[in-house]
This record gives sequence, structure tokens and C-alpha cells, in this order.
Amino acid sequence: TVKGKDIYVVAASNSLDSALCKSEMTERRLKELKCDKTINDYQGCNAFIPSSSEQKERLKLWQEFKEKHADVVAMLNAEAAKQGFSSDSFNEFSDIMNGDYAVLPIEAFTPLAENVFSSCFSENKEKGLHYVVSKVNIHDDTAIPAIEKTVVRQGVKVFDIKAINKSMSNHLSDNFNYIGIACGCIVFLFLWLSFGSIELAALSFLPMAISWLWILGIMALLGIQFNIVNIILATFIFGQGDDYTIFMTEGAIYEYATRKKMLASYKYSIIMSALIMFIGIGTLVFAEHPALRSLGEVTIAGMSSVVIMAYIFPQFLFKILVIDIAGHYRKRATTLYPCLKMAMCAVVFFAELLMMMIYGAIFLTILRRGDNGKKDFRRIIHHLFKWNMKNMPGVKYVVNNPYHETFDKPVVVVANHQSMLDSAIFMALHPDMAIITNAKVSHNKIIHFIYRWMGYICISDKAFKDTEMIKRYISQGRSFLFFPEGKRNDRSSIERFHKGAFLFAQKYKLELLPIIMYGVNDVLPRNSLSLYSGIISIDIEKRIKSDSDTYSEMSKTVKHFVEKRYREIERSIISIDYLKPIVMDRYRYKGKDVLTTVKKTLAKKQRLTRLFQSLDGKQKVMIEDKGYGETALLYALLHPETKVTAQIDDEERRLIARYSAEGIAKNINIPYNENGNNTTD
Repeated sequence: TVKGKDIYVVAASNSLDSALCKSEMTERRLKELKCDKTINDYQGCNAFIPSSSEQKERLKLWQEFKEKHADVVAMLNAEAAKQGFSSDSFNEFSDIMNGDYAVLPIEAFTPLAENVFSSCFSENKEKGLHYVVSKVNIHDDTAIPAIEKTVVRQGVKVFDIKAINKSMSNHLSDNFNYIGIACGCIVFLFLWLSFGSIELAALSFLPMAISWLWILGIMALLGIQFNIVNIILATFIFGQGDDYTIFMTEGAIYEYATRKKMLASYKYSIIMSALIMFIGIGTLVFAEHPALRSLGEVTIAGMSSVVIMAYIFPQFLFKILVIDIAGHYRKRATTLYPCLKMAMCAVVFFAELLMMMIYGAIFLTILRRGDNGKKDFRRIIHHLFKWNMKNMPGVKYVVNNPYHETFDKPVVVVANHQSMLDSAIFMALHPDMAIITNAKVSHNKIIHFIYRWMGYICISDKAFKDTEMIKRYISQGRSFLFFPEGKRNDRSSIERFHKGAFLFAQKYKLELLPIIMYGVNDVLPRNSLSLYSGIISIDIEKRIKSDSDTYSEMSKTVKHFVEKRYREIERSIISIDYLKPIVMDRYRYKGKDVLTTVKKTLAKKQRLTRLFQSLDGKQKVMIEDKGYGETALLYALLHPETKVTAQIDDEERRLIARYSAEGIAKNINIPYNENGNNTTD
């Protein structure tokens, strides 16, 4: 046995004969290196299994040898006779010397190749390549560059065991990455089909993807390498993480639908499952064999990651879908399409905002163009926001102006407050309307600058008490917008009116103009980042003189008028088709079967229309609901002044119906108590 390190020289070609020829040429070069002590030894099959060209060369040398020693047989026979040998003693030698030899086909060497030199041959039938392998023993790795320089060329490569293992590992890793991506796509597709929602599929899939990145990062930090053993375990851990996140998502769905605590038991089950993995396989981290130890290391890194991700992300992401920033359940659960529409509108808005800031900084701050500059600024924003209102995706923007209001004379506008879109709506309505804002606007410096450039007034500023400035605005023909409710509300109802707008109108002897907005809170609910399809209706009413009553009485009169008109507008707008998306969103993320049942019920428009017509005109109705209370909820929203009772036989369905109607319909009663008895509230 020669001491040192073995490397392998591989000659490849599309025919075995050609591969043998390349191997023979390589052997001749390696013998030169052996002579100068670069390598220790060389082992191959070329001496016993020659190529066709090598056979021809050897036969040529044999023929030259015979010609040079043509008389050797006669001399041998003569000398044998002198020594007393029989005359036929050397006939076999004579036959060899006088024989006629031809080049043998490679197949003639098959028994030798298969039995003695099987390790020297390989074939890739897919690519049609034949390989001839020779082993070279070298002193150390410093000899490899000289060998590569000498023998490596077209069809000849040099490998060592380490390089072969690395190549196999890389190939396995590439295949694993491809399989991982393919499996990930398949898992996501099945999650989508299972939950019936792309949002829940993404919610369940994202923790798995992040946990996989964590696993790779931890392995890189700790120097843990993938091998053919632990890479299989890694796929199993990925599957475990898949199960864990699905369990947590299912638990979050159940808690949202019924408000019953379920996640705690799911978390306990996940911990027990993870502990079994830690004990069963994680303890292999103490094994001496590196392959077994790597199994334990991958288990600890992998299971830690998937458990942490399963504990944190599904519950956190699900809350984002159903709970707003104030900690309350959303009026409409967040979905992908409305979020994409909101993102698109946000990009347009921030681009316009940037343009406003640049224009204001140049023309109003640096060049100081005064009132004319501010007027131009307001008109630019008016046209921008008017275009925005008319082009919001899925939103129908309607302005009803039956009294042909032109805002040519100053007026105090009083409007109900529904959404953060309200200011933008009035910017689009008329450019010379001064919005009276509260102190919250000052918290956002950018909006504060824009409002100041537009000449808007904050109640907390000195400008609100500046009588001369207000009179100058009036002389310029500007109107003043108040939101007398003082705040937005989730229910889209009319709240108590503060008296500031009416006191302001009487002080400056201005008329009052009620403007009623409907549908804004349905399109963009409060604390929501989603833009829903719907109708934004702006109704401009008739002017009211402000000197007929005291400002306190005027506040009550206008509020009652706005409430009455709001109900009339609501009745003219809402319909089954208008309310269907809202009702469906109330049952979203409460289970695929629940949403499927609700969709089927709401799709039967003719049946619902006939049912609702038979109930019209009654102050109290009871609806026997075979689903999850969706029919009763739809009727309650369509007739907010009617007391509706939903009769549902199944206990869990009653519970889902109760929480689906909670906070959106005050006039619906779904009898239920914690013991499951059907009692009236």
C-alpha cells in the first residue's frame, strides 16, 4: 500500500474505444510525473484493455520485432537439436512468432472488464457517454495543480473523493431547492383550496417560509451542513411546521367565529409534539458519529424555528385581518383585493402629496405669492381630488345638487363626518371652501402645512378667533365647512351636533348649508386600510337662514333635518345587492363551510326579495334561518327600523350568527346564552 492520497482521473467520450484512447494518452503523461516524483503510483486498466489505436501500435511494434529477429525460430530449433530436444518442443513458440494477429473489437475484452476491472468503467446511457477511471496516488494536495495542468483537457477530468462528495452535495442541494420550491407552491395551492381564501393560505404559508429561512440562517451560523441524511429530516420538519401553522390558523378562525378560547389547547398540543421530536431525535446531538449528530442539530434548529413561528405569526397576522388598530373587530375583515386597491390609491395620493409639497414650498414659502398663489394651489388640488373621486376603482361617486348650489355666496356648510376621505371629498367639491379642523390635524406636519397653504382654519389656532381674517375670507367669497359631530364613528349614524358651526354662522350672519354624505364609511371604514367597492353619495341640500332661532335651537333643528334626510337617502341607496358584500365580509374568515353557505344563500336574490316583501311594513319580524343568520342580518340592515329576531336551531350556528351581527345591526336579536338555551335577550 502506497502512503498518500488517492485521486481519480476520468476520461470520457461517446464511445468506449475513444475513452480508452484518451485514458492511454493520459497514462503516458502521468508516467512522466511519476518519474519526477510528482506522484507516487498510477493504477489503471490500459495495460490489459487497450484501445484500437493502442492495439495497432502494439502490433506494429511486434511486427518490427519479428522482422528484426526473423531467424530466431531457426536458431532456436538448431540449438535445441544439438542439446537433444525433440524437434517439436518449441512448435508453440514458433506458432506465436509466425502467427497472424488482428485488432480485436472492444467487446472481446468484456469478460476482463466486467470481472477484473469493473471499477474502471462507467456508462451514462442518458447522455451516451463512456467513462474510463484511473486511480493516482499523490503525496498531498499540492500535487493536484500539476496533474490538472498536465492531463486535464477535453474529455479528461481530475477528481478526488472530497470534490466528488461536494459535487454530489451541490447536485442534491440544487434538486432539493427545486423540490422545495415546487412543494411549497403545491402546499400553498392546497392551503388555498382548503381554507377557500388566498389570505388565509398566505397567513398559514408565510410562517413556514420564514421558519425555513431561520433554519438556514441558524445552520449557517453554527456551521451545520446539509447531507444526504439530514436533508430528508429537514423536509419532515417543514411538514411539521405546516401542520402547526394550520392548527393555529384553525384555532384563530374558531375563536373569531365563536369567541370561545381554543388556541391555548392547540399551543399545548404543538409543544407536546415538539418535545417528542426533541427527545426522540434531538438527543442525537450527543452522538459521536457526525451524520447522527447532524440529525440532532437539524432537529433542534428546525423544530425551534417552526414552533416559534407557529406561536407568533398565525395569530398575529390573523388579528391584522380582523382587528383594527384601536383593538376592535373590524366592520369588514381585510381581504387582498381591497388592500391592493387601497395600495394603488395610496401610491397616487402620495405622488400628489409630494407634488403639493414641492409646489407649496416653491411658490408659497420661497416666492411668497400670497392669496393668489394659495388660490391657484387650491384649484390644483381641487382638480386632482375631483379626478381621484371619479376614478377610485370600484367606487361610484355621485353628487346630487337639486337646488343648483354654486357656492358663489359664502355659506357655513355643515356635514356629517364618516371617514378620513371626508376632507378629500370637499376639496373635490369646491376649491374655495375653508375647512374648519380640530387640533388633531396639527399632529401631522405635512397635512398641517398643506392645510395652512390652502387657508384652512384649526379651531385651536388664533386664526379661528381672528375676526378680520374671517371677514376677509367672506369678502373673497369663501365658504366654511364644519363637521359638527366633531369625530368620525364606525356606525355611519348621525351623532350629537356641537354648536360651534351655528354660533359661527350667527356671528358672521351667514346661511347654513347641510351636505349629507352616505356610503363613505362603507367604502373606507374607519381604521381600515382597505378600499371597498360601493357608492359615495353627496347630497347638497337647500340653504337655511341662521337668524331665525338661537344657535342652540338651530343645532337641534339642523340635526333632526340631517337625520331625516340621511334615512331617506339610505332607503334610496341600500338594496340587497348593495348589502351582500358587507354581509359576506361579516362571515369571512369564520370557516370555509360558513362562507360557502352564506354565499349560496345570498345568491338566491329572487327568493330573498319575495321573503323580504312579505315582511315589509311590520315593526317586528321573526325569521327562521337555516344558515348562519345571514338572511336575518341582511333584512335587519335593509330595514334598520324593524326589530328582527333570528330563529336558528343549531347552537354553534347561533353563536356565529350572533357575533357576525354584533356591532353592525342594533335591531337584530339572536337568542343565545352560554348554556346553549334558546332564550330572548
